[in-house]
Amino acid sequence: ASLTNVPKDVTVGGRKNMLYNGGMRVAQRGTSFSNTTDSQYLTDRWASAIGSGFNLDTTITQSATVPSGEGFKYSLKVEADSVVTPSGSDNGGVMQILEKCDVESLGYGTSSAKSLTLSFWTRSNKTGTYCVALMQNMGNLSGSSRYAHIKEYTISSANTWEKKTITFSGNTAQALDASSSENTDGLRIVWWLATGSSDHNTGDTWYATPSFGSTSNQVNFMDSASNEWYLTGCQLELGSTATDFEHRSYGE
Repeated sequence: ASLTNVPKDVTVGGRKNMLYNGGMRVAQRGTSFSNTTDSQYLTDRWASAIGSGFNLDTTITQSATVPSGEGFKYSLKVEADSVVTPSGSDNGGVMQILEKCDVESLGYGTSSAKSLTLSFWTRSNKTGTYCVALMQNMGNLSGSSRYAHIKEYTISSANTWEKKTITFSGNTAQALDASSSENTDGLRIVWWLATGSSDHNTGDTWYATPSFGSTSNQVNFMDSASNEWYLTGCQLELGSTATDFEHRSYGE
Protein backbone atom coordinates (compact mmCIF):
# COMPACT_ATOMS: atom_id res chain seq x y z
CA ALA A 1 0.00 0.00 0.00
CA SER A 2 1.19 3.53 -0.68
CA LEU A 3 1.13 6.49 1.69
CA THR A 4 -1.09 9.39 0.71
CA ASN A 5 -1.36 12.97 1.91
CA VAL A 6 2.03 12.88 3.65
CA PRO A 7 3.60 16.37 3.82
CA LYS A 8 6.85 16.51 1.89
CA ASP A 9 8.78 17.67 4.94
CA VAL A 10 7.85 14.63 7.04
CA THR A 11 10.62 12.03 7.23
CA VAL A 12 9.16 8.52 7.38
CA GLY A 13 11.06 6.30 9.81
CA GLY A 14 12.04 8.77 12.51
CA ARG A 15 13.71 12.11 13.05
CA LYS A 16 17.34 12.74 12.25
CA ASN A 17 17.71 16.34 13.47
CA MET A 18 18.23 16.43 17.21
CA LEU A 19 17.86 20.21 17.31
CA TYR A 20 14.52 21.97 17.60
CA ASN A 21 13.43 24.89 15.41
CA GLY A 22 16.67 24.78 13.41
CA GLY A 23 15.13 26.99 10.72
CA MET A 24 14.07 29.67 13.26
CA ARG A 25 10.44 29.48 12.11
CA VAL A 26 8.76 29.43 15.51
CA ALA A 27 8.99 32.62 17.59
CA GLN A 28 6.24 32.49 20.21
CA ARG A 29 8.03 34.86 22.62
CA GLY A 30 8.43 37.57 20.00
CA THR A 31 10.64 38.42 17.06
CA SER A 32 13.03 40.99 18.58
CA PHE A 33 15.10 40.78 21.77
CA SER A 34 17.53 43.21 23.41
CA ASN A 35 20.43 41.46 25.10
CA THR A 36 22.92 42.72 27.65
CA THR A 37 24.34 40.83 30.66
CA ASP A 38 21.68 38.15 31.20
CA SER A 39 20.92 35.09 29.12
CA GLN A 40 17.41 35.08 27.68
CA TYR A 41 15.28 32.94 25.41
CA LEU A 42 14.96 34.02 21.77
CA THR A 43 13.11 32.16 19.02
CA ASP A 44 11.73 28.91 20.42
CA ARG A 45 14.36 26.65 22.01
CA TRP A 46 17.14 29.16 21.32
CA ALA A 47 18.80 31.40 23.90
CA SER A 48 21.67 33.81 24.31
CA ALA A 49 24.69 32.38 26.14
CA ILE A 50 26.33 34.69 28.69
CA GLY A 51 29.38 33.93 30.80
CA SER A 52 30.54 35.99 33.79
CA GLY A 53 27.96 38.70 33.19
CA PHE A 54 29.49 39.66 29.83
CA ASN A 55 27.65 42.53 28.16
CA LEU A 56 26.47 40.96 24.89
CA ASP A 57 24.96 44.31 23.93
CA THR A 58 23.02 43.18 20.89
CA THR A 59 19.61 43.18 19.26
CA ILE A 60 18.62 39.66 18.22
CA THR A 61 15.74 39.22 15.78
CA GLN A 62 13.92 36.69 13.65
CA SER A 63 15.06 37.81 10.19
CA ALA A 64 13.75 37.13 6.70
CA THR A 65 17.31 37.17 5.33
CA VAL A 66 18.04 33.57 4.31
CA PRO A 67 20.26 31.60 1.90
CA SER A 68 18.66 31.49 -1.54
CA GLY A 69 17.07 28.30 -2.80
CA GLU A 70 17.45 26.27 0.41
CA GLY A 71 13.82 26.36 1.54
CA PHE A 72 14.35 28.54 4.60
CA LYS A 73 12.02 31.39 5.54
CA TYR A 74 13.78 32.81 8.59
CA SER A 75 17.16 33.15 10.25
CA LEU A 76 18.35 34.43 13.61
CA LYS A 77 20.09 37.80 13.23
CA VAL A 78 22.45 39.21 15.86
CA GLU A 79 23.32 42.92 15.59
CA ALA A 80 25.99 44.49 17.80
CA ASP A 81 24.69 47.66 19.47
CA SER A 82 27.97 48.88 20.95
CA VAL A 83 31.67 48.04 21.10
CA VAL A 84 32.46 45.61 23.94
CA THR A 85 35.81 43.93 24.56
CA PRO A 86 35.72 40.61 26.44
CA SER A 87 38.29 39.93 29.14
CA GLY A 88 38.86 37.26 31.76
CA SER A 89 35.99 34.77 31.67
CA ASP A 90 33.65 36.94 29.61
CA ASN A 91 31.67 34.97 27.01
CA GLY A 92 28.78 35.73 24.71
CA GLY A 93 26.99 33.76 22.01
CA VAL A 94 23.86 31.86 20.95
CA MET A 95 22.92 28.37 22.11
CA GLN A 96 20.38 25.59 22.25
CA ILE A 97 20.08 23.25 25.24
CA LEU A 98 19.08 19.65 24.67
CA GLU A 99 17.52 17.85 27.63
CA LYS A 100 19.02 14.63 28.94
CA CYS A 101 16.17 12.59 27.43
CA ASP A 102 17.13 13.90 23.97
CA VAL A 103 20.73 12.68 24.13
CA GLU A 104 20.72 9.51 26.28
CA SER A 105 21.09 7.36 23.17
CA LEU A 106 24.56 8.80 22.43
CA GLY A 107 26.30 6.32 24.72
CA TYR A 108 28.58 8.93 26.27
CA GLY A 109 30.97 7.51 28.85
CA THR A 110 31.37 4.23 26.95
CA SER A 111 33.73 2.99 24.24
CA SER A 112 30.84 3.13 21.76
CA ALA A 113 30.03 6.80 22.29
CA LYS A 114 28.47 8.12 19.07
CA SER A 115 29.81 10.92 16.87
CA LEU A 116 27.59 13.86 15.98
CA THR A 117 27.65 16.03 12.87
CA LEU A 118 26.47 19.63 13.05
CA SER A 119 25.58 21.56 9.91
CA PHE A 120 24.32 25.12 9.65
CA TRP A 121 24.19 28.22 7.46
CA THR A 122 25.80 31.45 8.63
CA ARG A 123 26.84 34.87 7.31
CA SER A 124 28.43 38.00 8.70
CA ASN A 125 30.24 41.15 7.69
CA LYS A 126 32.81 40.16 10.35
CA THR A 127 34.96 37.49 8.71
CA GLY A 128 37.43 35.26 10.51
CA THR A 129 37.53 32.31 12.89
CA TYR A 130 34.53 31.50 15.07
CA CYS A 131 33.95 28.64 17.50
CA VAL A 132 31.04 26.30 18.17
CA ALA A 133 31.08 23.99 21.17
CA LEU A 134 29.27 20.99 22.59
CA MET A 135 28.93 21.28 26.36
CA GLN A 136 27.84 18.30 28.45
CA ASN A 137 26.21 18.14 31.92
CA MET A 138 26.23 21.91 32.40
CA GLY A 139 23.35 21.53 34.86
CA ASN A 140 25.77 19.88 37.32
CA LEU A 141 26.45 22.73 39.74
CA SER A 142 29.54 21.07 41.19
CA GLY A 143 31.13 20.95 37.76
CA SER A 144 32.68 17.52 38.32
CA SER A 145 31.08 15.96 35.25
CA ARG A 146 31.08 18.99 32.94
CA TYR A 147 32.86 18.46 29.64
CA ALA A 148 33.23 20.50 26.45
CA HIS A 149 34.39 19.98 22.87
CA ILE A 150 35.31 23.08 20.83
CA LYS A 151 35.45 23.26 17.04
CA GLU A 152 36.48 26.19 14.85
CA TYR A 153 34.85 27.32 11.63
CA THR A 154 35.70 30.21 9.32
CA ILE A 155 33.47 32.86 7.79
CA SER A 156 35.47 33.51 4.63
CA SER A 157 33.45 36.05 2.62
CA ALA A 158 31.71 39.09 4.07
CA ASN A 159 27.92 39.26 3.80
CA THR A 160 27.73 35.87 2.06
CA TRP A 161 25.81 32.82 3.22
CA GLU A 162 28.12 29.88 3.84
CA LYS A 163 27.23 26.33 4.91
CA LYS A 164 29.38 24.80 7.62
CA THR A 165 29.70 21.12 8.52
CA ILE A 166 31.43 20.02 11.74
CA THR A 167 31.80 16.52 13.23
CA PHE A 168 32.27 15.99 16.97
CA SER A 169 33.62 12.69 18.26
CA GLY A 170 31.66 10.92 20.98
CA ASN A 171 32.68 11.53 24.58
CA THR A 172 34.08 8.20 25.79
CA ALA A 173 35.36 9.70 29.06
CA GLN A 174 32.18 11.03 30.68
CA ALA A 175 28.60 9.78 30.84
CA LEU A 176 25.51 11.90 31.26
CA ASP A 177 24.78 12.58 34.92
CA ALA A 178 23.12 9.37 36.12
CA SER A 179 21.26 10.94 39.03
CA SER A 180 19.78 13.86 37.08
CA SER A 181 16.19 13.87 35.84
CA GLU A 182 15.20 13.44 32.20
CA ASN A 183 14.60 17.15 31.58
CA THR A 184 17.92 18.42 32.91
CA ASP A 185 20.63 20.18 30.88
CA GLY A 186 22.13 17.25 28.94
CA LEU A 187 23.97 18.81 26.02
CA ARG A 188 24.42 22.41 24.88
CA ILE A 189 25.39 23.56 21.41
CA VAL A 190 26.93 27.04 21.64
CA TRP A 191 27.92 29.35 18.79
CA TRP A 192 30.41 31.79 20.34
CA LEU A 193 30.62 35.42 19.24
CA ALA A 194 33.06 36.75 21.84
CA THR A 195 35.19 35.12 24.57
CA GLY A 196 37.68 36.29 27.16
CA SER A 197 41.23 34.99 27.28
CA SER A 198 40.79 33.16 30.60
CA ASP A 199 38.44 30.70 28.90
CA HIS A 200 40.55 29.94 25.83
CA ASN A 201 41.09 26.21 25.42
CA THR A 202 42.35 23.64 22.93
CA GLY A 203 39.95 22.60 20.20
CA ASP A 204 39.14 19.22 18.62
CA THR A 205 39.01 17.22 21.84
CA TRP A 206 36.77 16.60 24.84
CA TYR A 207 38.08 18.13 28.06
CA ALA A 208 36.77 18.49 31.61
CA THR A 209 35.73 22.05 32.45
CA PRO A 210 33.24 23.90 34.63
CA SER A 211 33.34 26.91 32.29
CA PHE A 212 32.34 28.16 28.87
CA GLY A 213 35.17 28.43 26.37
CA SER A 214 36.53 28.83 22.85
CA THR A 215 39.94 28.67 21.23
CA SER A 216 42.17 31.74 21.23
CA ASN A 217 41.38 32.26 17.54
CA GLN A 218 37.76 33.30 18.21
CA VAL A 219 37.02 36.73 16.72
CA ASN A 220 35.47 39.46 18.81
CA PHE A 221 32.18 40.01 17.02
CA MET A 222 31.54 42.93 19.39
CA ASP A 223 34.44 45.03 18.08
CA SER A 224 32.13 47.20 15.94
CA ALA A 225 28.57 48.39 16.45
CA SER A 226 27.94 47.73 12.74
CA ASN A 227 28.60 43.97 12.94
CA GLU A 228 25.87 41.49 12.01
CA TRP A 229 25.78 37.68 12.26
CA TYR A 230 23.10 35.31 10.97
CA LEU A 231 22.28 31.66 11.70
CA THR A 232 19.78 29.20 10.20
CA GLY A 233 19.42 25.65 8.91
CA CYS A 234 20.91 24.15 12.06
CA GLN A 235 20.98 20.36 12.13
CA LEU A 236 22.63 17.95 14.59
CA GLU A 237 22.58 14.29 13.56
CA LEU A 238 24.22 10.98 14.38
CA GLY A 239 27.31 9.94 12.48
CA SER A 240 30.01 11.71 10.51
CA THR A 241 27.98 12.73 7.45
CA ALA A 242 25.79 15.82 7.08
CA THR A 243 22.56 15.25 5.19
CA ASP A 244 20.06 17.71 3.76
CA PHE A 245 18.21 19.82 6.30
CA GLU A 246 15.10 18.15 7.68
CA HIS A 247 12.31 20.66 7.00
CA ARG A 248 9.40 20.10 9.36
CA SER A 249 5.89 21.48 9.39
CA TYR A 250 5.25 24.49 11.62
CA GLY A 251 2.97 22.38 13.81
CA GLU A 252 5.73 19.90 14.55
